Amino acid sequence: MKIKVAYYTGIGNTRENNEDSILIYDNVYSESNFEDFKLREIDVDEGFFSVADGLGGHAGGEIASASVLKCLKNCRVGGNKELKKIFKMANDKLGNLSNKTIELYGMGTVLTGVYLKRDKAIIFNIGDSRTYFMRKNLIRMTDDHSLVWELAKKEEFENEAEMHNWIRKHPRKNIVTSALIAGSDEFESSVEELEIKKRDKFFISSDGVWEELSFNEIEDFLSEELNTAAELILEKCKIRGKDNISFVIVEIIYV
Repeated sequence: MKIKVAYYTGIGNTRENNEDSILIYDNVYSESNFEDFKLREIDVDEGFFSVADGLGGHAGGEIASASVLKCLKNCRVGGNKELKKIFKMANDKLGNLSNKTIELYGMGTVLTGVYLKRDKAIIFNIGDSRTYFMRKNLIRMTDDHSLVWELAKKEEFENEAEMHNWIRKHPRKNIVTSALIAGSDEFESSVEELEIKKRDKFFISSDGVWEELSFNEIEDFLSEELNTAAELILEKCKIRGKDNISFVIVEIIYV
C-alpha cells in the first residue's frame, strides 16, 4: 500500500504548551509547534496514524499523549481484540510512569486514529478526538466519549451537519467520559474495520481542530487535493482556534 499523508501539530493561539502528540507510521511528534503542515509519502506494510490529546488541567498531559503513541508505534495488530489489549498495555504504561513520579498521577490522554493493514483500515477512538472517512461523501467514523455526546443522543437533528454544530458550540463539550488515565483501569474504546480503496481519505483530528470547523467545511476541504485540504484546515484553525491544533490526513494512493 502506498499513501500520502499531511500532518500538523502546534500550540495554537492561546495555549502555553502543546499537550497533543501525533503518530505518523514510524514517528511520534510530541510537544511540537510546527510552522506549517508537513507532507510525506509512505510505502505502508502495516502501521498506525493517530492523534492523542493530553488532558488539560492535569499534570503531564503532553507526557501521557506521547507515551501512549510511542507504545502504539511499536505494536502490530492482528484484529480488534488485540488492539484493545494494546490500549490496556498503553494505559498500564501511564500507571507505571506515575508510580515513579507522583506528580504525574492522574495524567491522561484521549486518542483516535487508523491502523492500516493490506486493504483494511481499523479505526479506533477513546475520548472526544475524531476520525472521519472521505470517499464520495464525508462520514464520521467515531462516536465521542463525552457528556455532550450523551446529551446529543437525546436530541433530534435533521442531519449530521446540524448535530456537529450543536455539539461543537455546547458549553459542556469538553467533559470526556473515557480516556487513558494513570491510576485508572476503566476506559471505553470503540473499534471499527473497513475496506479501503484508492483515493480514500482519513481525517484524524483533535477536538481543537474539528470543533473549529463545520461539518460542511470539513467535507468541502477534504474534497480538495491533499495539500490544499491541509492548507485550508490549518488556515481556519489558526484564525479561530482556542486550543492546541493537531490533525492528520491520510490519502490512499493505491492498495
